[in-house]
Amino acid sequence: MTPDLEGLHFVYLSLGVSAAILLAFALRGMERYGAAWCLAFSAPAGFLWPFQVIAIIWRDWPAWQTDLLLSVLFIPLLVLICPLCWVGPIVFIRQYRDLKRGNLVPLNIDSLALCAVLVALHVWADQICAIFFASSYIYLDDLIQTP
Repeated sequence: MTPDLEGLHFVYLSLGVSAAILLAFALRGMERYGAAWCLAFSAPAGFLWPFQVIAIIWRDWPAWQTDLLLSVLFIPLLVLICPLCWVGPIVFIRQYRDLKRGNLVPLNIDSLALCAVLVALHVWADQICAIFFASSYIYLDDLIQTP
């Protein structure tokens, strides 16, 4: 029995993780710092893409070799058309470094704008993944035909 992952939206997962990280910062009294907000919204980008590739492979387990091949072929394309996979880790590393060094700048309009861009990139990544799921379903159905 294969799971139905066609309707799964990873944006809900990533924003839920972001909310949990923000809650952790709020419990420590750091919710008023821009680095905490930017770190919370950029952190899910590190595991979002590997999780999506695993979900694509797991979706059609008996034919996982073909899904793995398609995933390996389309990963460079996804990196180009979806900047979250490289913007998110860069923002995460920078904000983590600022928090570690104690560069705690209060939340301002620039931090909020960066958070809004990160949320938009999460939504964009979710749409790209939905298109990838739909196209891989069509492609695999044409490729694998049982007599």
